[in-house]
Amino acid sequence: MTLEILKLEASKLRKSELLDFAQFIIEALKEIEKGEDSNFALSESQKLEIAIRMEDITKNLSAFIEGNEGEEKLIAKYGLQI
Repeated sequence: MTLEILKLEASKLRKSELLDFAQFIIEALKEIEKGEDSNFALSESQKLEIAIRMEDITKNLSAFIEGNEGEEKLIAKYGLQI
């Protein structure tokens, strides 16, 4: 299954199913992170975007929140368990 087909199928899900799917993806990413997937690499455009955002953060041009606060907001808004 291609990513485009997966996105198309995910767009058909009800909100509760989509939240379950999002939680599945988060858990899958955590598992990959534990194993440090050696095939994972950022593209040049992703690296550039990160650099731009980091620069904005250091210049206080972007509002951001701590990870724990973001997690609490997701749980409060969607009931998502991270």
